[in-house]
Amino acid sequence: MALSYRGRLLGGQSVEIARLDPAVIAAGDNYDADFRESRIEDPTGDRIGRGVRRELPAVRLPCQVETQAWDALEMTQAGAAPRTRVTVVLHFEDLERAGLVDGETGEAAIRPGDRVVAFYDRRGRLIERVRTPPGLYVVEAQSIASGLGGQRNLLALHCEDRALRVGA
Repeated sequence: MALSYRGRLLGGQSVEIARLDPAVIAAGDNYDADFRESRIEDPTGDRIGRGVRRELPAVRLPCQVETQAWDALEMTQAGAAPRTRVTVVLHFEDLERAGLVDGETGEAAIRPGDRVVAFYDRRGRLIERVRTPPGLYVVEAQSIASGLGGQRNLLALHCEDRALRVGA
């Protein structure tokens, strides 16, 4: 039997992620399939719509963070509109240990639309909680590498803020 080495993550951070509740999505209650996001609701009757997400309890996983932009200044006709883009790299062994890989399909349970809640250091101390709004959401989940033995090992979560600007 050949042993394979699946590699490891660089750094010692962890990320907390709140996944959309798949039961709610499957039922169609509060999920707009056309826009692929939670519906806007007006729970107070003030005619100001609010996104109401139904999420599973957040999970914390070891990660490697690659920041492209964090609150980078972007100007629009309406004024300043900071932009955030981050790639969070997870190891499939950690996902498997947490029960976040479908045993039948091999698909990771973290998907576009899931929300990044916070980042922690190697001792579990809070580095930064992500402000919501605008929030930081997975826009793409991509398997990016295989270990030396040919087993899939890394999942890159490309994350972006939700635009709070005119024309974005």
